[in-house]
Amino acid sequence: MAKWFPSAAYHGDRAWAVHIDAPFILGDGITLGEQVGAQITGHDRGLIQPTPGFARNVEAFLPPWVVAVNKEGKRFEVEAIWGEPLRRAMVVGAKTPRLESLYAQLKEIDMARSQMAG
Repeated sequence: MAKWFPSAAYHGDRAWAVHIDAPFILGDGITLGEQVGAQITGHDRGLIQPTPGFARNVEAFLPPWVVAVNKEGKRFEVEAIWGEPLRRAMVVGAKTPRLESLYAQLKEIDMARSQMAG
């Protein structure tokens, strides 16, 4: 993990990568790729998920009880999970009408919730 995902490795033994449905995926593909001289892209890219640490495995999605907040304590799920992928798709010219529609709807809901909360 330190070589390919150093920002996760920075957290020491608090960071681990074992997906609950695929405990056998442990980076062997990277090792094989290195052995045959393959180009490996995506250095230091991945998904770091918060977890209560009840078990040392992860799900593919955040549990419904998690509320992601930024350093100012404001929710950011809509931008981080929906807005950023949409912006990246737009940069490369990908057509994502469903994502655009969903993002617009989620922004409206999020804004209404923020206004109700004060």
